[in-house]
Amino acid sequence: MKSIVITGAASGIGRAFAVTLDDPMETDELWLIDCDREGLQEIGEKLKTPSRQFVIDLAKPEDLKSMEEALKREKPVITYLINCAGYGLIDWLENLETAAQLRMIDVNCRALTAMSFIVLPYLDKGSKIIQMSSGAAFMPQPRFAVYAASKVYVLYLSRAMNVQLKNRGITVTAVCPGPVRTAFYETACGNDTRMRKQIEKGNLMNVNRVVSKALKDVKRGKAVSYTSKSMCFAAILTKLMPWKLLLYFIMKESIRQYGYPDNSRI
Repeated sequence: MKSIVITGAASGIGRAFAVTLDDPMETDELWLIDCDREGLQEIGEKLKTPSRQFVIDLAKPEDLKSMEEALKREKPVITYLINCAGYGLIDWLENLETAAQLRMIDVNCRALTAMSFIVLPYLDKGSKIIQMSSGAAFMPQPRFAVYAASKVYVLYLSRAMNVQLKNRGITVTAVCPGPVRTAFYETACGNDTRMRKQIEKGNLMNVNRVVSKALKDVKRGKAVSYTSKSMCFAAILTKLMPWKLLLYFIMKESIRQYGYPDNSRI
Protein backbone atom coordinates (compact mmCIF):
# COMPACT_ATOMS: atom_id res chain seq x y z
CA MET A 1 0.00 0.00 0.00
CA LYS A 2 1.43 3.36 -1.06
CA SER A 3 1.06 5.99 1.64
CA ILE A 4 1.95 9.62 2.27
CA VAL A 5 2.76 10.67 5.84
CA ILE A 6 2.25 14.33 6.78
CA THR A 7 2.89 15.85 10.20
CA GLY A 8 1.22 19.14 11.10
CA ALA A 9 -1.51 18.18 8.64
CA ALA A 10 -4.46 19.90 10.33
CA SER A 11 -3.60 23.42 9.19
CA GLY A 12 -1.23 25.68 7.33
CA ILE A 13 1.44 24.24 5.06
CA GLY A 14 0.85 20.64 6.15
CA ARG A 15 -2.82 20.90 5.25
CA ALA A 16 -1.95 22.45 1.88
CA PHE A 17 0.38 19.52 1.11
CA ALA A 18 -2.42 17.07 1.94
CA VAL A 19 -4.86 18.84 -0.40
CA THR A 20 -2.31 19.15 -3.20
CA LEU A 21 -1.27 15.48 -3.02
CA ASP A 22 -4.86 14.22 -2.72
CA ASP A 23 -4.92 11.83 -5.67
CA PRO A 24 -6.41 8.33 -5.23
CA MET A 25 -4.84 7.29 -8.54
CA GLU A 26 -1.35 7.90 -7.13
CA THR A 27 -1.75 7.21 -3.41
CA ASP A 28 -3.67 4.52 -1.53
CA GLU A 29 -3.76 6.30 1.81
CA LEU A 30 -2.80 9.54 3.54
CA TRP A 31 -1.52 9.36 7.10
CA LEU A 32 -2.34 12.71 8.70
CA ILE A 33 -0.69 13.58 12.01
CA ASP A 34 -1.50 16.50 14.30
CA CYS A 35 -2.58 17.27 17.86
CA ASP A 36 -5.63 19.17 16.53
CA ARG A 37 -8.41 16.55 16.40
CA GLU A 38 -11.04 18.80 14.84
CA GLY A 39 -8.66 20.09 12.19
CA LEU A 40 -7.68 16.54 11.20
CA GLN A 41 -11.29 15.40 10.99
CA GLU A 42 -12.20 18.41 8.85
CA ILE A 43 -9.42 17.90 6.32
CA GLY A 44 -9.95 14.13 6.30
CA GLU A 45 -13.59 14.61 5.30
CA LYS A 46 -12.64 16.83 2.37
CA LEU A 47 -10.07 14.51 0.82
CA LYS A 48 -10.85 12.03 -1.94
CA THR A 49 -7.98 9.76 -0.93
CA PRO A 50 -8.66 7.49 2.08
CA SER A 51 -6.92 8.83 5.16
CA ARG A 52 -5.98 7.91 8.70
CA GLN A 53 -5.95 10.63 11.34
CA PHE A 54 -3.43 10.30 14.16
CA VAL A 55 -4.22 12.73 16.95
CA ILE A 56 -0.87 12.73 18.71
CA ASP A 57 1.58 15.17 20.28
CA LEU A 58 4.92 14.63 18.59
CA ALA A 59 6.69 16.27 21.53
CA LYS A 60 5.75 13.26 23.68
CA PRO A 61 7.95 10.14 23.35
CA GLU A 62 5.00 7.84 24.05
CA ASP A 63 3.07 9.35 21.12
CA LEU A 64 6.04 8.90 18.83
CA LYS A 65 6.21 5.28 19.98
CA SER A 66 2.56 4.76 19.04
CA MET A 67 3.35 6.08 15.56
CA GLU A 68 6.25 3.67 15.24
CA GLU A 69 4.05 0.76 16.29
CA ALA A 70 1.35 1.73 13.75
CA LEU A 71 3.94 1.64 10.97
CA LYS A 72 5.19 -1.78 12.11
CA ARG A 73 1.64 -3.14 12.00
CA GLU A 74 0.67 -1.78 8.60
CA LYS A 75 4.07 -1.85 6.84
CA PRO A 76 3.15 0.73 4.17
CA VAL A 77 5.38 1.85 1.34
CA ILE A 78 5.83 5.52 2.11
CA THR A 79 6.22 7.60 -1.04
CA TYR A 80 6.36 10.94 0.80
CA LEU A 81 7.23 11.87 4.36
CA ILE A 82 6.39 15.54 4.86
CA ASN A 83 7.48 16.95 8.22
CA CYS A 84 5.51 20.17 8.69
CA ALA A 85 4.82 20.06 12.43
CA GLY A 86 6.46 22.98 14.17
CA TYR A 87 5.97 26.44 15.61
CA GLY A 88 7.86 29.61 16.48
CA LEU A 89 7.83 32.28 19.19
CA ILE A 90 8.89 35.86 18.49
CA ASP A 91 10.22 38.07 21.29
CA TRP A 92 13.34 38.85 23.24
CA LEU A 93 14.66 35.78 25.04
CA GLU A 94 14.05 37.48 28.38
CA ASN A 95 10.33 37.72 27.65
CA LEU A 96 9.75 34.10 26.62
CA GLU A 97 9.02 31.18 28.91
CA THR A 98 11.79 28.60 29.09
CA ALA A 99 9.36 25.66 28.90
CA ALA A 100 7.79 27.01 25.69
CA GLN A 101 11.22 27.46 24.09
CA LEU A 102 12.31 23.95 25.02
CA ARG A 103 9.05 22.50 23.69
CA MET A 104 9.72 24.33 20.43
CA ILE A 105 13.02 22.50 20.14
CA ASP A 106 11.26 19.21 20.91
CA VAL A 107 8.72 19.71 18.12
CA ASN A 108 10.89 21.43 15.50
CA CYS A 109 14.01 19.27 15.95
CA ARG A 110 13.51 16.18 18.08
CA ALA A 111 10.13 15.11 16.68
CA LEU A 112 11.19 15.80 13.08
CA THR A 113 14.32 13.71 13.58
CA ALA A 114 12.38 10.89 15.21
CA MET A 115 9.80 10.78 12.41
CA SER A 116 12.58 10.77 9.81
CA PHE A 117 14.22 7.75 11.42
CA ILE A 118 10.95 5.96 12.15
CA VAL A 119 9.88 5.97 8.48
CA LEU A 120 13.26 4.99 6.99
CA PRO A 121 12.47 1.24 6.88
CA TYR A 122 9.31 1.98 4.85
CA LEU A 123 10.87 4.17 2.17
CA ASP A 124 11.53 2.72 -1.26
CA LYS A 125 13.46 3.84 -4.32
CA GLY A 126 11.87 7.08 -5.51
CA SER A 127 10.50 7.99 -2.07
CA LYS A 128 10.86 11.60 -0.99
CA ILE A 129 11.28 13.34 2.36
CA ILE A 130 10.25 16.98 2.68
CA GLN A 131 11.46 18.83 5.78
CA MET A 132 10.04 22.25 6.58
CA SER A 133 12.93 24.53 7.39
CA SER A 134 12.65 28.31 7.00
CA GLY A 135 14.30 31.40 5.62
CA ALA A 136 15.03 32.09 9.28
CA ALA A 137 17.69 29.36 9.03
CA PHE A 138 19.99 31.54 6.94
CA MET A 139 21.34 33.54 9.88
CA PRO A 140 20.91 34.11 13.64
CA GLN A 141 17.95 36.34 14.53
CA PRO A 142 17.83 38.16 17.89
CA ARG A 143 14.03 38.19 18.40
CA PHE A 144 13.56 34.80 16.76
CA ALA A 145 16.64 33.15 18.24
CA VAL A 146 15.53 29.65 19.23
CA TYR A 147 13.21 29.21 16.26
CA ALA A 148 15.89 30.28 13.77
CA ALA A 149 18.41 27.96 15.45
CA SER A 150 15.96 25.05 15.27
CA LYS A 151 15.49 25.62 11.54
CA VAL A 152 19.26 25.63 10.97
CA TYR A 153 19.22 22.15 12.47
CA VAL A 154 16.48 21.08 10.05
CA LEU A 155 18.36 22.52 7.07
CA TYR A 156 21.67 20.86 7.93
CA LEU A 157 20.07 17.53 8.86
CA SER A 158 18.19 17.49 5.55
CA ARG A 159 21.31 18.21 3.51
CA ALA A 160 23.20 15.39 5.25
CA MET A 161 20.31 12.93 4.86
CA ASN A 162 19.94 13.80 1.17
CA VAL A 163 23.56 12.87 0.49
CA GLN A 164 23.42 9.72 2.60
CA LEU A 165 20.17 8.35 1.15
CA LYS A 166 21.02 8.90 -2.52
CA ASN A 167 22.34 5.36 -2.80
CA ARG A 168 18.80 4.16 -1.99
CA GLY A 169 17.22 6.46 -4.58
CA ILE A 170 15.62 8.60 -1.86
CA THR A 171 15.74 12.40 -1.95
CA VAL A 172 15.48 14.76 1.01
CA THR A 173 14.51 18.40 0.44
CA ALA A 174 14.56 21.22 2.97
CA VAL A 175 11.90 23.84 2.20
CA CYS A 176 12.88 27.39 3.17
CA PRO A 177 9.99 29.82 2.80
CA GLY A 178 9.78 33.35 4.10
CA PRO A 179 6.69 34.58 5.97
CA VAL A 180 3.63 32.61 4.83
CA ARG A 181 -0.03 33.54 5.32
CA THR A 182 -1.04 30.85 7.83
CA ALA A 183 -1.99 30.72 11.51
CA PHE A 184 1.73 30.44 12.36
CA TYR A 185 1.95 34.05 13.50
CA GLU A 186 -1.03 33.76 15.82
CA THR A 187 1.15 31.53 17.99
CA ALA A 188 4.44 33.26 17.20
CA CYS A 189 3.26 36.75 18.19
CA GLY A 190 1.30 35.65 21.24
CA ASN A 191 -0.59 38.63 22.71
CA ASP A 192 1.45 41.19 20.80
CA THR A 193 -1.23 42.46 18.43
CA ARG A 194 1.00 45.31 17.22
CA MET A 195 3.64 42.87 15.99
CA ARG A 196 1.01 40.69 14.36
CA LYS A 197 -0.43 43.65 12.46
CA GLN A 198 3.04 44.64 11.27
CA ILE A 199 3.68 41.13 9.97
CA GLU A 200 0.30 40.94 8.25
CA LYS A 201 1.01 44.22 6.48
CA GLY A 202 4.12 42.63 5.00
CA ASN A 203 4.36 40.58 1.84
CA LEU A 204 3.17 37.20 3.14
CA MET A 205 3.39 34.32 0.67
CA ASN A 206 0.36 32.29 -0.30
CA VAL A 207 0.55 28.82 1.22
CA ASN A 208 -0.41 27.06 -2.01
CA ARG A 209 2.38 28.85 -3.86
CA VAL A 210 4.87 27.61 -1.26
CA VAL A 211 3.68 24.02 -1.63
CA SER A 212 3.60 24.15 -5.43
CA LYS A 213 7.16 25.49 -5.65
CA ALA A 214 8.37 22.97 -3.05
CA LEU A 215 6.92 20.01 -4.93
CA LYS A 216 8.47 21.19 -8.20
CA ASP A 217 11.87 21.42 -6.51
CA VAL A 218 11.39 18.01 -4.90
CA LYS A 219 10.68 16.42 -8.28
CA ARG A 220 13.84 18.03 -9.64
CA GLY A 221 15.78 16.43 -6.82
CA LYS A 222 16.85 19.71 -5.23
CA ALA A 223 18.31 19.56 -1.72
CA VAL A 224 16.88 22.97 -0.81
CA SER A 225 13.71 24.66 -2.02
CA TYR A 226 13.86 28.45 -1.93
CA THR A 227 10.19 29.24 -2.35
CA SER A 228 10.68 32.80 -3.61
CA LYS A 229 13.31 34.97 -5.27
CA SER A 230 13.63 36.99 -2.07
CA MET A 231 14.53 33.86 -0.09
CA CYS A 232 17.10 32.89 -2.71
CA PHE A 233 18.56 36.40 -2.47
CA ALA A 234 18.59 36.21 1.34
CA ALA A 235 20.46 32.89 1.22
CA ILE A 236 23.11 34.41 -1.03
CA LEU A 237 23.32 37.68 0.93
CA THR A 238 23.90 35.97 4.26
CA LYS A 239 26.79 34.03 2.72
CA LEU A 240 28.44 37.13 1.27
CA MET A 241 27.97 39.65 4.09
CA PRO A 242 29.58 39.26 7.53
CA TRP A 243 27.05 38.10 10.12
CA LYS A 244 28.39 40.63 12.60
CA LEU A 245 27.35 43.45 10.27
CA LEU A 246 23.97 41.90 9.42
CA LEU A 247 23.19 41.27 13.08
CA TYR A 248 24.15 44.84 13.95
CA PHE A 249 21.53 46.22 11.55
CA ILE A 250 18.88 43.67 12.57
CA MET A 251 19.42 44.38 16.28
CA LYS A 252 19.37 48.13 15.70
CA GLU A 253 16.08 47.93 13.79
CA SER A 254 14.53 45.56 16.37
CA ILE A 255 15.40 47.93 19.22
CA ARG A 256 13.99 50.85 17.24
CA GLN A 257 10.66 49.07 16.80
CA TYR A 258 10.30 47.21 20.10
CA GLY A 259 12.65 48.87 22.58
CA TYR A 260 15.41 47.22 24.59
CA PRO A 261 14.87 43.73 26.02
CA ASP A 262 13.36 43.55 29.50
CA ASN A 263 16.30 42.42 31.63
CA SER A 264 14.35 42.67 34.88
CA ARG A 265 13.44 38.99 34.69
CA ILE A 266 17.06 37.87 34.80
